[in-house]
Amino acid sequence: MNQTAMQQAILVEFAVREAGPRASIEMMEAICYVIRNRVRAGWHGGSWLANVEHADEVRTTDRPERVTLDEADRNLQRLLQRIDDIWYGTTQEGQNDGTLEASIGKAMHWAFLDRPMTGFGRELMSAPQQNPVKCHLGTMIFF
Repeated sequence: MNQTAMQQAILVEFAVREAGPRASIEMMEAICYVIRNRVRAGWHGGSWLANVEHADEVRTTDRPERVTLDEADRNLQRLLQRIDDIWYGTTQEGQNDGTLEASIGKAMHWAFLDRPMTGFGRELMSAPQQNPVKCHLGTMIFF
């Protein structure tokens, strides 16, 4: 295993656990896209691992109930298959081709509308001009 594969596996685990039980594959993918946006913006020195490790510092909603990983879970398998495309990106800058990636755009945060907000989340949501909502995905918003 190389360092990239290790970081991708950690990202997948984070997204599955963060999305919570009963989450869709799209919710998991969207979390990965936001982490990628943070990396590209240079958060934590542009480190994938550091961005996952420090994600709690910018948590907008409370943690979901614990997710137990199951290698037979179809969404986990699908996310593992798609992680290279998320990692390296496929959408050209400014292109909106109707994909989830394009819908997320440059969003830096996500929030689950069915979970209690953190103080940080309430602060972000109270300034919609500075933090406009980019897209909705089920019970999630991205801004």
